[in-house]
Amino acid sequence: MRKVGSGFVKAGVVVGIAAAGLASIARAVASSWQESPRTPLPMKVEALSWMCGSWQLEEDGAVSEEHWSLPAGGTMIGMARTVKNGRTTIYEFLLLEPTVEGIAYGAQPMGNARVRFLLVEAGEKRAVFANPAHDAPQKIIYERVAEDRLTARLEGGMPAKTYEFKRATDRRLP
Repeated sequence: MRKVGSGFVKAGVVVGIAAAGLASIARAVASSWQESPRTPLPMKVEALSWMCGSWQLEEDGAVSEEHWSLPAGGTMIGMARTVKNGRTTIYEFLLLEPTVEGIAYGAQPMGNARVRFLLVEAGEKRAVFANPAHDAPQKIIYERVAEDRLTARLEGGMPAKTYEFKRATDRRLP
């Protein structure tokens, strides 16, 4: 491990950046991404309950699903999965929780370490989470575009991709 700037390098990864400093940088950069005037951000996940439910999309022979629990205990728990040719090809565990910096969206894809994105913009049925320090994506945008439609858009560090989910109609799902 060797000292580099304000952190240390170990196996090519810079460590030692204060979490508060990273959060300040994330908020500053993310605020430049805002497309509408800043409004106070909610501090409770209940404000995002419009995301709750089972959502599904079919694309290129694969079925992707995302499920969000009702808020309880100050959190919302989610999961996502894509199945193609009878095999799970992608899965992810998701968590919305309050932090001292605001509401955080935690994504843990394929059993890897959880990556945290902070809520930087919120509307009645729109939420934008950002982590400009992450390789890709750096921004996740959820929007409830209709009663039976939810979109999730990934941006930054990769070609932008929008997932257009419909309310799941498979009766095996809640």
